[in-house]
Amino acid sequence: MLRPALRFTTVLLFSLTLVAGLSAQAPAPSAPATQRWLLVSDVHFDPFADPALVDRLAAAPPGGWTAIFASAHDPVDGLGTDTNETLLESSLAQMQATTPDPAVVLIDGDFLAHQFRTLFDRTARVHDDAAYRAFVDKTIAFLALRFGQTFPHAAILPSVGNNDSYCGDYMSTPNSPFLAHMAAAFGPLIARGASAPDFETTFSAAGHYVASIPGTTIRIVVPNSVVWSADYDNRCGDPHANPTQDELAWFASALRPTHRDEHAWVLTHIPPGIDVYASLSGQHVPTLTYSPAPAAQVPSLVDGADTVVTEFIAGHLHTNGFRIVSNGGSSQAVPVVTVPSISPIFANDPSYFDATVSAQTGVIADYTAYALGGLLPHGMLAGGATESWHREYAFASAYGEPDGVTATSLADLQGKLATSTPLRLEFENWFVSGSPVHGMTESNWRAYWCADARLTAATWEPCAAASGS
Repeated sequence: MLRPALRFTTVLLFSLTLVAGLSAQAPAPSAPATQRWLLVSDVHFDPFADPALVDRLAAAPPGGWTAIFASAHDPVDGLGTDTNETLLESSLAQMQATTPDPAVVLIDGDFLAHQFRTLFDRTARVHDDAAYRAFVDKTIAFLALRFGQTFPHAAILPSVGNNDSYCGDYMSTPNSPFLAHMAAAFGPLIARGASAPDFETTFSAAGHYVASIPGTTIRIVVPNSVVWSADYDNRCGDPHANPTQDELAWFASALRPTHRDEHAWVLTHIPPGIDVYASLSGQHVPTLTYSPAPAAQVPSLVDGADTVVTEFIAGHLHTNGFRIVSNGGSSQAVPVVTVPSISPIFANDPSYFDATVSAQTGVIADYTAYALGGLLPHGMLAGGATESWHREYAFASAYGEPDGVTATSLADLQGKLATSTPLRLEFENWFVSGSPVHGMTESNWRAYWCADARLTAATWEPCAAASGS
């Protein structure tokens, strides 16, 4: 018979051995097969919507802005306006309701309202350059703060838009204090759920960066496509520099895989291809979103033999659509998702996407579009009593594409839109997120349809001409 002390020791060792054995046999908890991501674009925040608040905002830190806005009780503005604080908070509340704990939030550029300098000069008592730049920085910091507070566990990744600068529209300036201040505002939000060790350095220099998402095979490449725009002007930068070519060189390098089985996403503000609205306006001249060098090189880079780009996320157009990028010699092709805007300035209803993302394949398995309906043209809203958020549609079920958002599924969808009038009518409605003002109609749909896969003037123009647009 064992003595009590020896018996206790023997039992203890047996128990520890058993626990160790069970621990060794128990499978490690596996990472989730999918993650929920939010895709948001073109917030175009307008802190000048209530001019009486502007001087108070200018004097307060970004953390004090919410209380100032709350003191006014302003309604949501209507179609044809940018995003006032009431619409911003309504959007954040709806996103939180549908997707309370997203792994990632992608905000695809154009944080600032249109004509930001003009509105500031009109409403602020002190509106010199120093006061303006300080107000711009506070606005960006306020938006970073509110997204960060709403989604405290998410990695929040921004892209710079054409309205996001001190200098002016389409004037993104490399090595500018604006980029440095924006990097400081968003750096902590990226670091809490993504790996982007060089973010503050590279974003401050050129507005671009690369971020890896832990628990997935996804690496997100975020170029500054503003400098690729056909409208780009480096007015406030080094006159001897070539930001357009510099960005292309960086992009080519950043797209190279760092390990096998990696899936790259591109997150950038301006998509490649045809600006259909501009092309159908005025003289009906095909208008590209990019200048000639990026227009030729970006498709070849993202659809290159050495790259695996599973998703290309863009905004800028304020519409809910898609494109397919191919360099013409690859069977891979790349799906482009154009995320609709929060701002209703172009008479589209505010909208965003709740996406389900495959951690292993790097594909958007599905997404659901939510929109704020009931908005009327500015000045006709009657106190904001008519607007309400609603689920608009889910990609897989609405379009009959259960295999996710891929180039193959988008090509299949494009074929359906050409042959199914009922589906096309739904698409035309969703294109503007349900707004009563439709930019795509049965009289011009083919011009937009052609732009989905024909990204050059030479291929788009004869296709669009067949519609009589």
